[in-house]
Amino acid sequence: MSESLGQKQRRFARDSSKLFAEILQRGYELTYGETKRSDEQAEINAIGEGGRIRAASLLVKDFPGLASAITNNGKNNGVRNSVHQLSLAVDLNLFKDGQYLSIYL
Repeated sequence: MSESLGQKQRRFARDSSKLFAEILQRGYELTYGETKRSDEQAEINAIGEGGRIRAASLLVKDFPGLASAITNNGKNNGVRNSVHQLSLAVDLNLFKDGQYLSIYL
């Protein structure tokens, strides 16, 4: 029998808490990055930097704030069907002795 989405989300929350406890026990600190991703943000991430610049150029006249936010989305690229949208992912910021550790897995 396959797990329901709700069962997967609850298992993810339980397992995440174990990971967080282990991180803290080893002397690291953490903060959350992105936890829940909207469909809109997933779409913006998926079109890449060039697509974001083109989309912003179409919006800038009527929606300058939105155009700026899309352009300044950073270098983050992603996928349209991210597990963030299902509440099955979390981005973590890891610190040691107060210093941010830039680690990409």
